[in-house]
Amino acid sequence: MHNNQIGRLRKSFINAYNDGKMLEAILTGERILKIYESSKDTQNLHFANDAYNLACIYSKEYNLSKSIELYEKAANIVGKIEGDSLMLSDIFNNMAIDFNLKRDYKKSLIYFEKVYEIRKKNMTAKEYDFIDSLFNLGCAYFDIGDFDNALKCHKEALSYRDKRDLDYVDNLNMIGYSYEEKSDFENASEYFQKALEIIKKTEGNRSEEYLQNIYYIGYVYEKSGNYVEAKNCYEKSIELIKLYAGEEHPYYAEALNKLANTYLRCGNENKALTLRMKALNIIKNIVGENHLYYASSVKNIADIYFKKKDFKRAERMYEDALKIKETIIGKESTDYIKDASMLSKTYMRQEEYGKAAALLKDIVEYSKSDKELYMSVLLDLAYIYAKSKNTSELYSIYKEFAEIEPGLRFDDMLDDIKDFEKNLEYYEYTDFDDNFDINNEFFENLDDFDDFDDFDDFENLQ
Repeated sequence: MHNNQIGRLRKSFINAYNDGKMLEAILTGERILKIYESSKDTQNLHFANDAYNLACIYSKEYNLSKSIELYEKAANIVGKIEGDSLMLSDIFNNMAIDFNLKRDYKKSLIYFEKVYEIRKKNMTAKEYDFIDSLFNLGCAYFDIGDFDNALKCHKEALSYRDKRDLDYVDNLNMIGYSYEEKSDFENASEYFQKALEIIKKTEGNRSEEYLQNIYYIGYVYEKSGNYVEAKNCYEKSIELIKLYAGEEHPYYAEALNKLANTYLRCGNENKALTLRMKALNIIKNIVGENHLYYASSVKNIADIYFKKKDFKRAERMYEDALKIKETIIGKESTDYIKDASMLSKTYMRQEEYGKAAALLKDIVEYSKSDKELYMSVLLDLAYIYAKSKNTSELYSIYKEFAEIEPGLRFDDMLDDIKDFEKNLEYYEYTDFDDNFDINNEFFENLDDFDDFDDFDDFENLQ
């Protein structure tokens, strides 16, 4: 009797899912499981299959704790009845993806390893699902920072792929990401370029896939110090972002700032300034002025004015950025302390040592939680006291230094002050601060595994 009732509910479940009525599908799925439980008939493949299908819906709705609970129930039954079957590998695969979404990367790796071992026993190396299990395992190693094993898995998966399609491209890119994490920029660039050539042939050079790759190649070039090539890549990506998102999109602004970085590194400060100002106006329109993204963009422009020795403009913009950051993240934050330190240097360059000292005294206590930052602030103060010939304050700074670095001589501190003075004229703090999450439809892929195993069509259970 209950089998007929479950059969009717399954049809309602499928219809609700196909119509996008997820809440209705979930409620129907829960009714199905309660019928099994009330009949004490839960230790069979029918129950496992229905529990698995409901878990898939919970996964899609990001109720991951519930989906994992149901996957575990299904896996226990399937494992007892079928052993290491392909159905069990599908369940483990989805569990691994859900653990990854919960950022539990160690458990995710455990289940991807199980998927790989089962499919290795039951499939040939050329079968799509086996290749995907190897690819996913590589992604799981990547997520825990084991880039050597990630490379091993992804290269093996690549060797089994026949088609030069987007799956092949994803595989090339993951190899590139692993090399980039190992700071092997030459190999990283090589694999990203291979992926780009395939994308160009299959999707064209105005596709979203092309945009993603050209942008990331630019990023790798920038990290490796090849700013000319990075500039070329960012310029191409900007044109594509403009095409897909328009000029009033945060990712257009982010790309402008990245391009500005490369112009700065190539010595073209005026072009960099123009780009950052354009980006600032876009950001202002999107998030307003009381936002970290806006504050960081103001600070980035101040950096260029500092580099151009336009200290008055730099001062005003650092002050504006600090006011916003103080409200949002407070004086104790590392970002605030670093920006305050830069503002103090604009005061120093204008010989306003009293203003510089007052600002640094205001942040010195907050900087103590970070030894390197604390010593940097103390050195700033030591320089000011040396320039203003305030020997008593200078000696008190020395005592603080000596507590951090026992054995430090007073003359050693004076040598540090001299080095600081030499470097102050060339001091720059110009790497773009990105306080905006750039993960979106254009730049996503490290969180995407191949593939989420969707629920059955129930043909064998009607």
